[in-house]
Amino acid sequence: MRIRAIAVIIIIILGYFLVAVKGFWPVAFVGWQPILKKSFDEQVAAYQRAYEAGSAVFPELQDKKLTEEKKGKVEPKKILEKMIQEKLIAIGANSLRINNLRQKVAKEIADSLSERDKLEKSLKALYSWDIEEFKKFYLEPKALKEIIAQDLQESGRSFGEWFSILTKDIKVRVLIPGYRWDSDSGQVL
Repeated sequence: MRIRAIAVIIIIILGYFLVAVKGFWPVAFVGWQPILKKSFDEQVAAYQRAYEAGSAVFPELQDKKLTEEKKGKVEPKKILEKMIQEKLIAIGANSLRINNLRQKVAKEIADSLSERDKLEKSLKALYSWDIEEFKKFYLEPKALKEIIAQDLQESGRSFGEWFSILTKDIKVRVLIPGYRWDSDSGQVL
């Protein structure tokens, strides 16, 4: 009996540590796949550093899509929206059955990393990302989206229409108070 009580206490403490300290709780679910608080916070911080550095590596920050116009800060709502959209695309990619999709994505990433040494130093210095994080958070979603768009275009379909259907078919639940997912527009409101 005493061993069980100790085990329960250890599990509660470990659970608290993982949730409270490490950020292993979801901020959203896309289908049944979670977007974890830790990953969300890391991306917000990295994109903020990239924005402050005026990065050419993240061109979407140049046109302020992810920032609050007046404050010059990355808007967490837009980062969450981006993460949800990327997860939707990744889930939807499975239903398209594109031949050699993983190999195409890997090739696209390899082509993007042709000057790996320079890029790696810049990523670490400016954004605290290593190459693997850069691939995971930026290159993979970008390559996947481009390959899907190209495949859909070749089959006479529009990426926008496909994504619109996807946002309605896959349930998205945002767990951050004050934010909600609008399946009609594919945006976090």
